[in-house]
Amino acid sequence: MKKFDLLTPIGILIGISMVAFGVISSGGVQGFLIFIDFPSMLIVLGEFSELYASAFRLGSFVICGELVYKLFNQRNQMLMN
Repeated sequence: MKKFDLLTPIGILIGISMVAFGVISSGGVQGFLIFIDFPSMLIVLGEFSELYASAFRLGSFVICGELVYKLFNQRNQMLMN
């Protein structure tokens, strides 16, 4: 049985909160809205998918897409009930 590493989620939360605090403290809520840039998010997601596609076999890549589709489809069905 693997031990649960408590410091990983804590570190992720602290990192995200520090970035959010830095953006909001320098520009307020308007600065946070400027910080979120749609083309930059597309670049990051595109690079992530390219990296994932080059690191794994095609079958794993297709299965991941199917799982993500099922996850979001199941969530929409759960919200409707």
